[in-house]
Amino acid sequence: MRRMADAYTTAATTLDDLGDDAQRQVNQLLSALDGQTADAIEAFWKKLGNNDGALSALTGLLKDQADVVDDGANDIEHTKLMIIAQLVIFAVEMAAALAA
Repeated sequence: MRRMADAYTTAATTLDDLGDDAQRQVNQLLSALDGQTADAIEAFWKKLGNNDGALSALTGLLKDQADVVDDGANDIEHTKLMIIAQLVIFAVEMAAALAA
C-alpha cells in the first residue's frame, strides 16, 4: 500500500510538472494564432489547464488518494503490531500456566 501511495504522489508531482510545461506550450501556441481557433484553444485550456481546471483537480485527487492509501497502510501496520503483541501476551500466559 505504501508503494501505491508513492505511485499516486509521483503521478501528482508529474502532472504538476507537465501542467507547467503545457502552460508554456499553450502560451506559445496562442501567440502564433488568432481568431476563432485561438479563442477555442484558449477556452479549452481554461477548462483543462487553468488553476481551477481538470488537470489541477486531478492532481488534487491523486494527492488525496495517496493520503488515504498511506493512512490505510498505517492502520494495517498498527493492527499487525497489536496482533503480535496479543500473541506475545498469550504465549507468556500459556508458559506461566504450563509451568504451574
